[in-house]
Amino acid sequence: KLIMYNPVGPVMTFSSARELTGIDVMKGLKARALLKSERPMWNALQANTVSLPTGEVYTALQTGMIDTINSPPGSIEAYSWWEYLQYAQKPYQYFADAYIMANNSWFEGLPADLQQIVVEAGKEVGAISTNTILDAGESTLSKFQARGGVVTELSGAEKEKFGKLMREEVMPAMADMFDADALQAAQAYVAN
Repeated sequence: KLIMYNPVGPVMTFSSARELTGIDVMKGLKARALLKSERPMWNALQANTVSLPTGEVYTALQTGMIDTINSPPGSIEAYSWWEYLQYAQKPYQYFADAYIMANNSWFEGLPADLQQIVVEAGKEVGAISTNTILDAGESTLSKFQARGGVVTELSGAEKEKFGKLMREEVMPAMADMFDADALQAAQAYVAN
């Protein structure tokens, strides 16, 4: 039973190569892909992808093996990646997620009033967690800008181009990577 959604961080794009003023400037970037699910977006943007674990990102940025990553803002500070990354692009693309689950048999064995308390507490703590991580990300971006970093927030036609790319190319390619029932359950959850 899902008790609480706990976002680890909103993910956005950072680069050392050039200002990220739209989707067209992504072509040819050397992007790190941590997860298989990141590849459809980088492919749609015509970026070159390199698979790298988190522990190798700093050295890869340092040597020029990669020049672009998708990451929660907090990671660029925590891992000192901002020593090399100079540009950032919003909007946030997705949340790196974590969930708190309860054994369904245990949960169903609770009296209805306790089930309700657990679910309500999970929603409340999840909302606090979401707001806290968003605030932390914005705080990191302020520090990034104070260090000379440039944050571009797509708007208008560029934001619509990004949304169209995600809807028409990226999401269909990602959908093929997931079990149909799991994808349907996730879409139903997000709709609520």
